[in-house]
Amino acid sequence: LRDASGNIVQDGKEEVKSEPFSALWLKKLEFPEVDILEQHFSYALKQEGKSVSSGTALFTAPKHYRFRNPELSVEKQGDILTVRAKAFARGVELYGLDGDAVLEDNFFDMEGGCRQIRILHGNAEKFGVRSVYDIR
Repeated sequence: LRDASGNIVQDGKEEVKSEPFSALWLKKLEFPEVDILEQHFSYALKQEGKSVSSGTALFTAPKHYRFRNPELSVEKQGDILTVRAKAFARGVELYGLDGDAVLEDNFFDMEGGCRQIRILHGNAEKFGVRSVYDIR
């Protein structure tokens, strides 16, 4: 459980083992004291210490959530884009400003910090970035 700035309010982890191509239900989590306008849930699946999947969930419609300005920025070095955010950012979108590019991921949620995205192919050299905060 995190606040709108991305600070951890409550955390935990559960170790699981699952067979390939199978599904597994995890224990139900409840947050009776959650502030639905200021807090969100974030999760990650890690395998051998490396994150293989992650996501977030809001407790209210995005139009009601009190997003903070994540002050997003993007920097290109070779075939890697580094996206930086100072707060939780929902629906981060990366796009080429001066050409086309195919990215390994171009639409995601992220907590404050940085995330690296690989450019698979294309000719764009400059990139833009925005999130739900920018369209409110």
